[in-house]
This record gives sequence, C-alpha cells and structure tokens, in this order.
Amino acid sequence: MGTFITVSIMLIGLMILIGLLRKKPNIEGVVDYRAEGSINDRNRVLDVHFHYQSEIEIYYKDRDSSQGSLEKAITACEQQIAISREVASAWKKEYKDSLPRHKGFEQLAIIREKQNNYEEAIRVCEQAMKQGWDGDWKKRIQRCRKRMAKSLTKCSS
Repeated sequence: MGTFITVSIMLIGLMILIGLLRKKPNIEGVVDYRAEGSINDRNRVLDVHFHYQSEIEIYYKDRDSSQGSLEKAITACEQQIAISREVASAWKKEYKDSLPRHKGFEQLAIIREKQNNYEEAIRVCEQAMKQGWDGDWKKRIQRCRKRMAKSLTKCSS
C-alpha cells in the first residue's frame, strides 16, 4: 500500500505541475517527462494502471490543442487495456470489491465511436464487459450498432 500512496502522491504533484505549465503555450515534452521513468517490473500492476489512467486524462484533454496528443491518449488506453486482466485480479484481491470503471476501455470506445469505427468500439466494449469492468457497455454497444446500421443504409442509398 505504501508504494501505491507514494506513486499516487507523485502523480498528483506532477498533474498539478503540468496544469500550471499548461498556461504556457509550449508544454511539449513536459507531459512525457512525468512518471514515465517510475514504471518498471517491480511496480505493482495497480500503480501502472493508474499511471496510464493519468496519461489518458492528460493527453485526451489536449487532443485538439497539442499535436500528437490524441495518438498518445490512444496508446495509453491500449497500454492500460493490455494489463486489464492482471489489474482486475489485483483489484479483486486487494479491495475485495467489484471492478470499477476502466478509463482505458471507456476512452478508447469513445474515441473509436467518434471516428465512426463502430466495429472497433463494439469490440472494446465487449472486451470490457467480458472482463467485468463497470460501465454502460450494453448501451454503448446498442448505440454503435444502431449508428453502424444507419451508416450502412446511407452507403447503399
């Protein structure tokens, strides 16, 4: 638990610093510098999970104002999803609770839906739902299927 608290405090401090630096026009490289070096094989998987969550939030927020931020947000989502099974197991073991919402799955589903890549959005939602992560997965899947059908109808007209 001590490592988790230490890393969490570090990330909060870095997020505050980044927030202050955002007021300046050029912050390229500052976001990349933060806790990236603190992730290694010895870290608990939950610490790594929360690190990726911070990256997702930071990069997605800057997607329209900083070139490459959307791609970095997508990469962070994919990295967080890649460890999701291990995180789920660690979460249940440590907190003895059901799984919370998963930022990586949720954000990647939103991005893919906005890109009109409904098949991929559905795949992401189904994966999250299968692993037991909390969220409105069924509703998202239904919406994507409806939009996909609508776009196919437009194409065949």
